Amino acid sequence: MLKQVYDASGANTGTFDGEYVYNLSGQMVLRNDEDEVYHMEMPCKYVGVFEGQQATDRSGSLLFRLED
Repeated sequence: MLKQVYDASGANTGTFDGEYVYNLSGQMVLRNDEDEVYHMEMPCKYVGVFEGQQATDRSGSLLFRLED
């Protein structure tokens, strides 16, 4: 089941399938590997931590949050 993805301002930015975050155009933009989040651009880089229903970057700012 896909979950909706929202940015820090509350705007819907895409969907999450349990591993990948897709933007509104359907492109994979982030990958969730257990509790780590990576960009999909090569080379893939670590961008933050995924805990509960949200991901934060290295500085603690919200990358995205999920809702059913």
